[in-house]
Amino acid sequence: EGNVIGLSSDNFSVYYIKETEDGWVAGKSANHGGESTDFILGMGFSGLRRFICRDNIFYILADYNPAGNAEGSDTQGELPVDKERILLRFDPDKKEKKIISGVDDFIITCSGLILLTPSGVNCNGVVIPLTVQGERYIDRIIDNRLLFVSNGNEFEIIDTISHRNIYIFREGKAFPYNPDYNIMLEFNDSMNPENRIPDID
Repeated sequence: EGNVIGLSSDNFSVYYIKETEDGWVAGKSANHGGESTDFILGMGFSGLRRFICRDNIFYILADYNPAGNAEGSDTQGELPVDKERILLRFDPDKKEKKIISGVDDFIITCSGLILLTPSGVNCNGVVIPLTVQGERYIDRIIDNRLLFVSNGNEFEIIDTISHRNIYIFREGKAFPYNPDYNIMLEFNDSMNPENRIPDID
């Protein structure tokens, strides 16, 4: 029972996420009407953003309220609901759940898991800062390598293999250029004010 809110397929199996009275439930069903198996993920999850299954592992991007997952918790009081965007990695074979906080979006390539975080694009531990600001998301990936990150207006292309920013462009527009040069450098100083080096007398 419950409403199916997400579907994914991999290796001749269909995976799904259901919303029930007991919280979210992850499930797997073999193709051609095979038997299905459900796994309870718990309460506190809402707003499914992206859902991918790979090698029988669930990757779920959603909003999460830790207080809503506590047994016997009452979320109908006057306390504010504190939600955060998380990536849930669930391995049904090991009954293992892992929550990664601070993830805006993700995608899976043949090289592994790629995370879009407030700090930039995380490729297997290597963080690539981004020029595009605002509410960012992964638009697409080409050849399991060229990642397109967008904020709905601008796009930035990242080479996830060489860990480099390749190009940035705006929808329907081209950046002006000077025929006297063929390269443009743009710097984004992300240093926090408290970490600035004081002036030397």
